[in-house]
Amino acid sequence: MSEEKILGIGNLLKSQREKLGLSLEDIEQQTFINKRYLKAIEEEQWESLPGFSHAFGYVKNYGRVLNLDQETLKSSFHQSYPNLSKNEPSPRSKYREYTPDKADLFKKILLFLIIAAAILTSLYLSIEFRKNRVDAYGTFSASEVTEQPGLTSPLVDSSPEPTPALVQVVTPTPTPEYLLQVNLQTDDVAWLQVTTNDNQKVFSGVLVPQKEYRFLSNSPLVMSCLNGSKVRVILNGTEAGYLAENEHRAERTFRP
Repeated sequence: MSEEKILGIGNLLKSQREKLGLSLEDIEQQTFINKRYLKAIEEEQWESLPGFSHAFGYVKNYGRVLNLDQETLKSSFHQSYPNLSKNEPSPRSKYREYTPDKADLFKKILLFLIIAAAILTSLYLSIEFRKNRVDAYGTFSASEVTEQPGLTSPLVDSSPEPTPALVQVVTPTPTPEYLLQVNLQTDDVAWLQVTTNDNQKVFSGVLVPQKEYRFLSNSPLVMSCLNGSKVRVILNGTEAGYLAENEHRAERTFRP
């Protein structure tokens, strides 16, 4: 003990570090203490450190890496540190240094904030998605059909019997028979918009169960839908599966 006090805390730490074959860079990586502060401790240049509390904390962490007895470190430090006001930090204290404990706490807080932000973002997107679906279904009623000049809009009544909705697309050279006939029957409420290949709107509205919707044309028809996985398709008299694979917005083109 007396020999360690004579050596002083700086020489004690430096001697033990060199005995273990460690460099200041090695100590810096293990303690997160800036190399210039480690060097100042070894040279006992206390004015280069940000106050008594920081200096004592650095010495404790430094000694812990070197496996030195903490009581020996404390005694040697108090003997080596000048008789200054230990409650007044040096002017350099405005430069804050992160000890390992503070660094770990900062990482935990940062991780918590990232997780919280991810959860809130996920909830927001889920709510917006559900809201958009409700808006999409609620914007159109069964009777709200966009009419186009020269087109016959589907007629939907409130009677319980199935009522077909007929939409005919006028072609430049109409013929008695249509090359494309698309019949739709839905198992659940679905939204549908039908346009021609030149973007003329033919139909826009909500499909309801127990009704059949028929589209006749001699040119391609583009059908955009929501909840299309519930809409069965009969193409030119033949079962053609469902309008879409899932409930998300989808688009499908039917050609003569």
